[in-house]
Amino acid sequence: EESASAESALDERTAALVRIAATIAVDAAPSSFQHAVTLALAVGATNDEIVATLAAVTPVTGAARVVQCAPKLALALGYDVEEAFERPLA
Repeated sequence: EESASAESALDERTAALVRIAATIAVDAAPSSFQHAVTLALAVGATNDEIVATLAAVTPVTGAARVVQCAPKLALALGYDVEEAFERPLA
């Protein structure tokens, strides 16, 4: 019950962004990123806010973890990382 009470102290959008931060911190599977991003978008978080969680957790998780998770977060947001690398530079 304590966790339900603690969660209610946060609005849904903030709780969803915290979940994304935790997903980054534990280097979760891509499906977990997809779930966390879908939830965050559903409660009103913006793409910019979701991406900003990468910068917010960097001091705690370290840059290597953030670099490792950035493609998974990008994919969950609908950005095809592989395709971006295949396009010629303009």
